[in-house]
Amino acid sequence: MLSSLGPSRSLKVYVAAAFARGGEMRRVARDLEREGHRVTSTWINESTELVAGECATAEAAMRAAVRNLEQLRESDLCIMFSTPAGSEDLGRGGRHVELGAAFAWNIPVMLVGPDEHLFHVLVAGRYQTWCECRDDLTYAAIPRLAA
Repeated sequence: MLSSLGPSRSLKVYVAAAFARGGEMRRVARDLEREGHRVTSTWINESTELVAGECATAEAAMRAAVRNLEQLRESDLCIMFSTPAGSEDLGRGGRHVELGAAFAWNIPVMLVGPDEHLFHVLVAGRYQTWCECRDDLTYAAIPRLAA
């Protein structure tokens, strides 16, 4: 189902992607902010991945995980960037947890990139490139999951 929100509605947007794509996601955030939207994902501004047992304590990793989920929960939309098969850094999979949470909370998801698994068929909008997604977000409608 499509629910037209028009280009003037300001949205709170959570950006989900592999941590290694943080620099690219900061550019995506700037594009969204230029259009009047607010990006809720603060992980894109972090320089160190918080992984329990490696880069941080379990407590720090838990705080980061809870913060990310809280930021997603307060969002109107999740834009998920998949990682193509064969990529050097597929990431650890936090974006897949965020995708599941978005589905559970009925937050619409726009997927940018190829399908990584069967759950990607459930997203509200699918795009090959960020430019295609951005143009649809800006000029057309925000896909909504059926309630």
